[in-house]
Amino acid sequence: MGIITTLSRASLKSRKRAFVGLGLLLALAAFVVALCLNLSLALSQRIDDAIIEAEAGDVYGYDLRQNLDDDTVAAIEALPEVAKARANDLVSIPTDFPSSNEEKRTSQVLYGAWESGLHYNVVSADGATFDAESAGPADDETYVTLGARVQPGTQVGDTLKLQIGDQTRTLTVAGFVEDPQLGTPFMDVDRYVVSKSTFAELDEAIAEEAAASAGSADAAQPIESVYAKHSTYPVRELQIDAATDLAGAPISAAQVTEAMVDSVPWASKSPAMFSADTLKGHAMMVTVIGSAVLGAFASLLYLIALVICVHTVSAIMQEDYRNMGILRAVGVRTRTLTAALLLQFCGVSLIALLVGAAAATLALPPLLPPFASIAGVLAQPTFDPLVFVVLVALLAIIAVVVTVKARRISSISVLVALRSGSPDVAFRSRAISTISGTALNAHLTLRAIASQPKRYLSLLACSLVISAFLVITTGLSMELTSPNASRDVFGIWKSDVSALIVDDSLSEEDLRAVIDDVSPVESSWQETFVTINVDGESRAFLGVSDFSFIENLVEGAVPRHDNEIVLGEHLAQAEGLAIGDEFAVEGKDGEKRTFLVVGTLSSMFNAGFGNLLTRDAVYDIADVDPQEASTAWQFALEDHSLAEQAKRALEDEFGSKVDTDQTYLFADTEGVIALIVSLFVGIGAIMGVVALIIAFLSVALMSTRLFTAERRDLGIYRAVGFTARQLRIQFGLRFLFVSAVGCVLGTALAVGAGPALVGALFGMFGRSSIDLAFNPLVIGALLTGLALVFFASAYAASRVIRTIDVRELVTE
Repeated sequence: MGIITTLSRASLKSRKRAFVGLGLLLALAAFVVALCLNLSLALSQRIDDAIIEAEAGDVYGYDLRQNLDDDTVAAIEALPEVAKARANDLVSIPTDFPSSNEEKRTSQVLYGAWESGLHYNVVSADGATFDAESAGPADDETYVTLGARVQPGTQVGDTLKLQIGDQTRTLTVAGFVEDPQLGTPFMDVDRYVVSKSTFAELDEAIAEEAAASAGSADAAQPIESVYAKHSTYPVRELQIDAATDLAGAPISAAQVTEAMVDSVPWASKSPAMFSADTLKGHAMMVTVIGSAVLGAFASLLYLIALVICVHTVSAIMQEDYRNMGILRAVGVRTRTLTAALLLQFCGVSLIALLVGAAAATLALPPLLPPFASIAGVLAQPTFDPLVFVVLVALLAIIAVVVTVKARRISSISVLVALRSGSPDVAFRSRAISTISGTALNAHLTLRAIASQPKRYLSLLACSLVISAFLVITTGLSMELTSPNASRDVFGIWKSDVSALIVDDSLSEEDLRAVIDDVSPVESSWQETFVTINVDGESRAFLGVSDFSFIENLVEGAVPRHDNEIVLGEHLAQAEGLAIGDEFAVEGKDGEKRTFLVVGTLSSMFNAGFGNLLTRDAVYDIADVDPQEASTAWQFALEDHSLAEQAKRALEDEFGSKVDTDQTYLFADTEGVIALIVSLFVGIGAIMGVVALIIAFLSVALMSTRLFTAERRDLGIYRAVGFTARQLRIQFGLRFLFVSAVGCVLGTALAVGAGPALVGALFGMFGRSSIDLAFNPLVIGALLTGLALVFFASAYAASRVIRTIDVRELVTE
């Protein structure tokens, strides 16, 4: 063991730069891996723990109180798959949120009484811990969910205006609570908490409003309608705990919902019923995708670290060839020399991986509060044992690589060792290009590459991977920040102007005529929306009057008849359906309708479970009379920046005859989309800078082996009159030429496979078909810059050429 330690120390001391560079790459890779794993696992575990602490159910649902009555709750609780069913009263009230611009933001919000439903954890003022001493909101105050920070951007002290008929009730936001069920901004419904006395007042006001407007069309609209902006509802929510089987294991939520759908009429047509797994999937969606992106980046770092590891092992054996031959001649075994190499690389790698993991643990706490707004829960710092498993796997791969490369030690002979590993002299030139005085540097560069092409394969691979990564991230960032990002990236559509006709004397043509004076109308439509229970989960169905603006079909065509449907990709996959198959949906009246699948939709709509029907078909399954339905007209303008001017023009022309509140399907998603865009653009920018730094570092480390192998050749060049500057330029040109080829190949790979790769990531949102913005000028400038980085780093690393002494070479 003593000789192994001695050899390892000597090698580490003489090659500090190479091992420090390798350690930095591995530490950075370990940092990203540990951070992603710890963040994802911490949030996932916190959701599970918060569900237990809040006493939330394995299945959650809500409906109007007259639909979810005591008999229904008792029937659900009587099922053998159900351990307990707990009901709690809520109220659903349209709420106006404060806005920094003139546009009014209104959302339908569920309000519940403090300590009457879930046991909420109140987040402290600093947003980092919980306030265990909180006694709940005072009268005329409300606690909102953590997701409200993002959508609609609520802060403590904001005033919310609740619209109950013709009356307005104001509540002050006094704090934030953890909600493991509906706390994420990716849910279509918000649930806030008020004091018991305030809840009683709201409940009474709703009852009075319902009595005053009995028989009106508004009061008859279903709870899930996103257009019920001026309707209030008494709601009941249901928390269902799964029972255990004979072995004591909990019955799955899917089995519970299946039993409910089969045995309880309400469950088969519930407008809102979700399993805990579905709710958790919404909360973790962005975190999982972000972790996948960072995981790909960590893989890039680790791959480059492996390349550097291979080069460093080869450089060590090249430099120490003579010494290793002498050691073998005096009886040192090959496995001893191999063990010395393993000790060096595994020791440095282990330290680097642990340092990176420790740094990730320190970086985790500041990230948890911002991610609380995404997941809806406030996780606590943790270090999951799975991280150690991953680090051990990464270390094992390095050990295998070093062992495989060290096999060459067994072929060392004393005779070859005396020549420092140089091959026998051969009088056959390997050059494939003529050397002349014209473009001498380029000719010598090509000769060097052609003579030993294998030495540059790793450089080619590194430039290919880095360029492909940069092109994909740049293309995604450009697409995310484009004017049509909502449609092109997320597969959703945007209405610039919503106009609900209040006076029957007006028509869509009258509205369009006013808007056209501000900006030409690109498209106009009406839409209606309903959620229907499908296999125990709430699924969204949308009907529009004109499908011409729908551009994100994966295959097939839009529905033209009332018996046709376009399925969201995730629902089509879950049901195993394709174009030409039939899909049965049970409407609100309990009758089943059979639809012909005519296409599939790639869209963020309902996370890939949203579906398209004709408007009359949606009215039919929602059991709504089209004559009584009041839906706004939606207008998309050719110049989106003139939306506010178009709204003001409508208000000036028609006054109270038109309501211009934004009511289109995705009106409440702008904050969430902005969050996703900023998250991915920020991550992409940081990773791009780091990738350029890695390119510089990798070249500096890979050049070590080339200097070792070509030291005599460089000395000869110096002896015949080449200056150090000329040789450094030639050396840099090698990296420039090879990296340029790698960049071209990487770009081709990114253009060909990039959209599919990004689509696989965004497929968790439901959007799988994405065309990235590959601007030739931007991509060309980026790749030129990357190739120049390789050239500059190689030129900087070649300063050692200035120290070559011809007399020393002669002595050797």
